[in-house]
Amino acid sequence: MEEGRIPTRICHNDCNLNNILFDENTHLPVAIIDLDTVMPSSPLYDFGDSMRIGTNTAKDDEKDLRKVACDTQLYEAYAGGYLEACGEILTKEELELLPYSALIITAEDGIRFLTDHINGDTYYKIEYEGQNLDRARTQLKLLEDMENKLPEIKNILQKIYDNQGLNAKVS
Repeated sequence: MEEGRIPTRICHNDCNLNNILFDENTHLPVAIIDLDTVMPSSPLYDFGDSMRIGTNTAKDDEKDLRKVACDTQLYEAYAGGYLEACGEILTKEELELLPYSALIITAEDGIRFLTDHINGDTYYKIEYEGQNLDRARTQLKLLEDMENKLPEIKNILQKIYDNQGLNAKVS
């Protein structure tokens, strides 16, 4: 972004299912909430954060790290819908960076939870002592699984790009 290769766009910057209201009967989205984080940014952050939250097979503060994994079927479903809606407006470079966006934001959140734990839990609200440490461990375990599944994730995205006629190659 600093070099100008990735455009700055208006993004939510806390893009997860908890910030979408759904119709009780149709289950279709009706509103996006928590708009205090909307600002110029990159959709790579929104996509990555959505994948971090939406593909995790466990709770955000799961103590049993064996339950933590990136569900690639959910990844494929979300990425397909996301790219169907906005893939044509993303640049080639943005598309090529998508597989790495979830890795970066997951690592960042793991570090942020750990830092808050070390600093006395002053930023994130906690319900029990050590919750931010559990959150950090969960994020770092999820990151490890995403890294292990990166070849599969790249194949998923390339298949979607090809099916939707998006001009990008995942390397």
